[in-house]
This record gives sequence, structure tokens and C-alpha cells, in this order.
Amino acid sequence: MLRYASAMRRQDTLHDNQPRPNRLDRHKSHLDRRFTEGCTSVTQLHPELVAQVAPLAYGMVRASIATLRAVPPDGPPPPSARRTERA
Repeated sequence: MLRYASAMRRQDTLHDNQPRPNRLDRHKSHLDRRFTEGCTSVTQLHPELVAQVAPLAYGMVRASIATLRAVPPDGPPPPSARRTERA
């Protein structure tokens, strides 16, 4: 509260919203590599990370794989149903 009271401008009260580091950060390269190899199963990837002495929660691995699945591949996006040509 004292920080807000002693601030001269509104910008002095703002923080940089940077993501906090977590235990999965050190193993992101392994997850990325395995995902590009075609292994997209969280039930396979989680035990691999635990075997590397990485005490990670299943939900952390699942969330990381979900973000990888959300990224579209490098190719063009598929056509929408409304824009397909009719034969």
C-alpha cells in the first residue's frame, strides 16, 4: 500500500507482467523435440520427464502440450467450410 501512496505517477505503480519461472522450463526443449517427433501423448511424455528426475505434475505437462497443440503447423491453414470450391 505504501508503494501506491508514494507514487508520483500512475506508471510508477505498474509492474512488468513477466511469466514466473517454473520447474518445467528446463525440460521444454525435450517436450518440443518429442512433440515434433510425433509423440503427443501426455501419458507417455510425463513418465519420460519423471524418469529424468524431474518431479513434475501431470497437469503441468498437459498444459504445456496443450499449448504446443494449439500452435498451427507451418503450412497454410485449411480452408473454411464456407470458402471451399464446389465442383
